[in-house]
Amino acid sequence: MLEVTLSKYIKLIKNDFNRVLLTDVLPYELPFIFTNEGFYHALNSGIIKESGFLKGIFLKKSDNKPYEYYIKKDKESDRKLYLIHPANQIEFTELYKKYSTLITHLCSRSSYSLRAANSIASLYYEKSQTKPHDKYKDEGVEGDIEESSPKYASSFFKYKKYDFLYKFYDSYEFHRIEKKFHSLFKLDISKCFDSISTSMLVNSLRTEERAKHAQKQNNFENFFSSSLERANYGRTHGIVIGPEFSRIFAEIILQSIDINIKNTLIENGYEEGSDYVIKRYVDDYFLFYNKEKIKNDILIIIKKNLEKFKLYCNESKYLQYNTPIITSVTSAKIKIQERLETLFDIFDYESSISREDDNSSPHHNISIINNLSRHDLLANRAIRDIKCLVKDSAVDFNSITGYFFTLIKIKTSAIDREYTETDNDIQQERLCRFILIILELSFFIYSMDLRVRSTYLLSQIIIISHKLSNKLKCEKRERILKKISDESNSILNFFIKNRPVHNLEILNLIITLGVFFDTNKLPPSKLQELIGLNDKSGRYFELMVGLFYIKKDKNYSKVKMKIISFIKKILNNKNSFSDSELTHLFFDTIACPYISKKHKIEIIIVMLKSNNQSIDNVDYIFYLLSKRTWFIEWKNEEAIIEKLLLKKELRTPYGS
Repeated sequence: MLEVTLSKYIKLIKNDFNRVLLTDVLPYELPFIFTNEGFYHALNSGIIKESGFLKGIFLKKSDNKPYEYYIKKDKESDRKLYLIHPANQIEFTELYKKYSTLITHLCSRSSYSLRAANSIASLYYEKSQTKPHDKYKDEGVEGDIEESSPKYASSFFKYKKYDFLYKFYDSYEFHRIEKKFHSLFKLDISKCFDSISTSMLVNSLRTEERAKHAQKQNNFENFFSSSLERANYGRTHGIVIGPEFSRIFAEIILQSIDINIKNTLIENGYEEGSDYVIKRYVDDYFLFYNKEKIKNDILIIIKKNLEKFKLYCNESKYLQYNTPIITSVTSAKIKIQERLETLFDIFDYESSISREDDNSSPHHNISIINNLSRHDLLANRAIRDIKCLVKDSAVDFNSITGYFFTLIKIKTSAIDREYTETDNDIQQERLCRFILIILELSFFIYSMDLRVRSTYLLSQIIIISHKLSNKLKCEKRERILKKISDESNSILNFFIKNRPVHNLEILNLIITLGVFFDTNKLPPSKLQELIGLNDKSGRYFELMVGLFYIKKDKNYSKVKMKIISFIKKILNNKNSFSDSELTHLFFDTIACPYISKKHKIEIIIVMLKSNNQSIDNVDYIFYLLSKRTWFIEWKNEEAIIEKLLLKKELRTPYGS
């Protein structure tokens, strides 16, 4: 039964351009305790302008080295992302303040585009937060229908039309196109963001002659391009991957190419909507047509117009579909939904209206109708069935894990919401066994696809399972917690044994375990291995997560001292204030509540000396930096972690 929720519209302050720091300058894939909220509040407070020390670091326009790190892209490849320097982040708030209206105009020129900034977000639809399951809705950036809480505003701009590509496949628009055109040809741009140069923007918006003249002027193109270059250490070829502003930069260029393609097609006698339809989602093109000659002609025109900007189609990824147009991924998702519905049919819902408020949402008494005596067998069968449908659909696990975890998350959240605590031992035992099935299934799927988004979603399922366990008697609760601990340790052991070049995927799991399983901590030696202290591979993210996990636990005192020593060694580097990783590391270390003043003073002295700065103001800098958070959220409360995970669900990862 659908739920009715009380809701209200909330206005945002449209001229709060500093909120770009919360929405558009960071990659999606980060340790979820990295929020930028402290930095945002510091900029709003005026302290950065008032302090000469902070002003010299954050308000200086110069080339800065971004923090480059890798995440798992899919089964066979990695993706490099960039965390740009805080000074460059502030530069983009200035860009948005000066040119936001022009940006939305330039992103609204193409009839091909499926995802583009449409206007400044000004109104958010806030659902009632009295029901905990509302927090687990799977959302992307703010779409044309605004549905997100202002506390968790996901984007500076409002976007048309689709925040996730799958929404286009499921849309009325797609089905309407399919009625007219019975074939679909899909192509994408090879290494699009790596191939874009900063000079492309002015060339895409002006004629060649005017572009040459405009390159020396104070205009939008130069402001945007120069900001990108400074954020990428002065590089002109390739743009930083991860932040939303890079998508916007690419979108403006690609919309200009769209217009060129459309005009060329008109010159060749092809009419949009009658002879063909082209849609583009970021760098993916969808060509709908009926005649093979039309497809071939249009493909040539697309390739020629892309090549003018030194962009090229990835011919190895060409895909052809005929009616009924349905992708193998969509087919697999439908089958997964059906299989999970069968699994959750174990629950019997009996609806009733609350006597206290006849206008409130329906409440449910939930009982488990199967005895689940062989819950391990049920879990194995579910795993077997999902493996079969993945195999039969000819897709990889990474294509379906986000959808799978979202369904599990929504269903388990509903159970948590509606399940009433009972002394009925039989019902408690059945709920316990059902949670064990969900955990067995979820951890298996996760082991097939250890990516950042999968970890975010698994973490939410762990949290919901933890909440449900609190409604059960001690023995049953302990079985659930042991299951989570055992499965998590299995994943961590696999990670240690098969050490990839990227750690971020596992760091987010460590954060969740550290907050919700405080009594069953990792052995110090294992934590040391996981955060890269043993082989000296630990960097900013690993070291901060290590401190977050340890807190003030004396059992980890030796590990903490190794982290502090490693931080000192890393920061003893010339020009470290122009290095994004080292700047973030320095500020968050001094703000960390789990490090003593003595060690913080020592770290400040190391940083100042390495940058040839006076150490006379050490006490002032200590006070200035340690009294607030900067980039990492150091609070270890369960509610804070839930909030941070929720915020991740309001953003789209790169490539979605």
